[in-house]
Amino acid sequence: MAAALALFLLFAAAAAILLLHLVVAARAFRNQRHGGAGRSRYRVPETSYTPSRAGLSPADLRFLPCFAASASASASPELCAVCLEAACAGERWRALPACGHAFHAACVDRWLARAAACPVCRAAVSASAS
Repeated sequence: MAAALALFLLFAAAAAILLLHLVVAARAFRNQRHGGAGRSRYRVPETSYTPSRAGLSPADLRFLPCFAASASASASPELCAVCLEAACAGERWRALPACGHAFHAACVDRWLARAAACPVCRAAVSASAS
């Protein structure tokens, strides 16, 4: 009698595990078939930053302010966050009007041609003729 009860409990446990596996597999298949990411309960929260698809045109880049790095910049070198190089005297740098961050002009021009946002703080960069 004890052996029959043990055998019954073994089959009942195996059936419960099989049923649980089928339920989990069916839910995964259903979520995948119906669009998966859009219907999931576990969504990644959306951020307020949406990168712009188009950067600035070469004509717009000409309106952004430039300056030459001074000799005093060599004493306490400022780093370009795009290429990670220090400022040298006489190099052309560009300051972004929205946030004030500065970069090598060549480095940030390539960046801004792809995305109209500051590489450091993601502030929107727009060119104005003023």
